[in-house]
Amino acid sequence: MASILVSTFKLWARNRRSRCALAKLGRSALKDVGISIMDREQELKKWFWE
Repeated sequence: MASILVSTFKLWARNRRSRCALAKLGRSALKDVGISIMDREQELKKWFWE
C-alpha cells in the first residue's frame, strides 16, 4: 500500500514539474517539439493528478 502511495505522489510531482516546464516554453520551442499553443493551454488546465 505504501509503495502505491509513493508511486502516486511521484507521478503527481512529475506532472507538476512537466507542466511548469511546458508553461515556460516559447513559441519556437513549442514548434520544435510539435506542440501547439492550444495543446499547451489544454495541458496546463489539467489538475496535477490528471
